[in-house]
This record gives sequence, structure tokens and C-alpha cells, in this order.
Amino acid sequence: MARVLPHIDHLVSWLTCGRHTLTSLLSGLTVAELTTTGSRSGRPRMVRLLGFPMEDGFVVIASNYGKAQRPGWYYNLLSHPRAELRVHGRSRTVVAELTTGQRRAHLWERGLALYPGWERYQARHEDREIGVFLLITAP
Repeated sequence: MARVLPHIDHLVSWLTCGRHTLTSLLSGLTVAELTTTGSRSGRPRMVRLLGFPMEDGFVVIASNYGKAQRPGWYYNLLSHPRAELRVHGRSRTVVAELTTGQRRAHLWERGLALYPGWERYQARHEDREIGVFLLITAP
């Protein structure tokens, strides 16, 4: 599904003016559009991600469908933490923070409660920790 689903999600998002994707309709999970600045190109890069709101921001997890390499947006956020986040058709500018320690553990557990598949992805790559970003609304 990793190859096909993004294309279907794009179509459904377009048809619903960015309010839904096929993934969000079928699973009830929140799918956000994140537009980052390319770490090497400097150009805007948009990707749809599973995420969830928290009281102090919005959380996205850089699992890359369990693939061996980290997703490109992970490196984009490290190089350029300021990004645009669109959730349910509403956009805002955010600043990304790669979480660590207790904060990461707490957000990771919250994420697993919503989507247990992330645990399988982590088990495939025990040599590295999957990144958990907190996106905070920019001032």
C-alpha cells in the first residue's frame, strides 16, 4: 500500500478540499499535509502523514512505512524546522522539534495507542530510533 495509497489519498484530498483522505475516512486517523523546505534543494516539499494533536502541538512520526531509510521530510525538518501544516483543511505555520528522552517516550506511547503499526515498523529497524516530531504553532 505504501506505493498506491499516497496517490489515492491525494485524489480524495483534492475531492474534499483537503478535509479528508482515504486513509482518514477508512481508519478514523488524522492525516495531515506537511509542507517542508527541502534540505538540499530549498524547494517546498509536501507529504501526507499520520499524526495526532496534543495540547501543545501536533505530533508526526517519521516511520517511512517501516522502510530502512528515514523519510526525506525528516531531514527537511532538521535542516529547516519551520513548515506549513494543514489538518482538516486548515493551515498554520509550525516549528518542528525532534523529541528525545521522556518526552519522546510519552508521545511514542500516545501514538502507539492510535496506530499500533508503528511498533512493527520500529521492530524492523532496532538499530535506529524512529523520529517523533512535535510541531508547535509558530509565533
